[in-house]
Amino acid sequence: MTTVFSGFPEAGIQYLFDLDANNNREWFTANKAALEHQLLTPARVLCQELESYLRTLTGRTYASKLYRMHRDLRFSADKTPYNTHLHISFLGPEGACAWHLGIDTKKVSVGAGVFEFTAPQLQAFRSLVTQSGAAISDGLVKLVSEGARLEEPELKRVPNGYPADQPFSDLFRRKGLTAWIGMGAPSVATTQDFGRRCERAFRQLKPISDIVARL
Repeated sequence: MTTVFSGFPEAGIQYLFDLDANNNREWFTANKAALEHQLLTPARVLCQELESYLRTLTGRTYASKLYRMHRDLRFSADKTPYNTHLHISFLGPEGACAWHLGIDTKKVSVGAGVFEFTAPQLQAFRSLVTQSGAAISDGLVKLVSEGARLEEPELKRVPNGYPADQPFSDLFRRKGLTAWIGMGAPSVATTQDFGRRCERAFRQLKPISDIVARL
């Protein structure tokens, strides 16, 4: 296995387009070698490098999870059998911020956060907002101004017992906190410095990790 990541081969990204056009078991089975050598093998090298970077960035140990191409069809009306994207998550200790990297046929995205707080985390987050809501809100506004996208609050109304007339009241409507940065077209993943670009995007999203670390 290559020990230094220098971008995905163009054939690896092309594989996603070809799978999108041939999303069936026969084509997938016939092209397993291309999936392994052109996409999954370089992805594992990238995972090792980003695990190391996140450990330096956050002081926590993260383990990468490279998701399977097979879709879970049990509860889906769409019965196409395979995902046409590469999705990697970096998971730390229980309750820690998770980090994500996704490559599909339209874009490359990185993300950070917690999709749904545990009950203790949610209570701690609301307490933190009560104490420091203006500062948290300002930090998130700055993050958005720099190009990040925040997931919308999950609740339509501020829960009972929390102020609804503050500039940061929308924070009380959140049941999780996740932000994303778009990195451009899938071809960006073939550039030699793609790993460094991912690192810069993760560093930009560190304010999300810092908030989660306080819960």
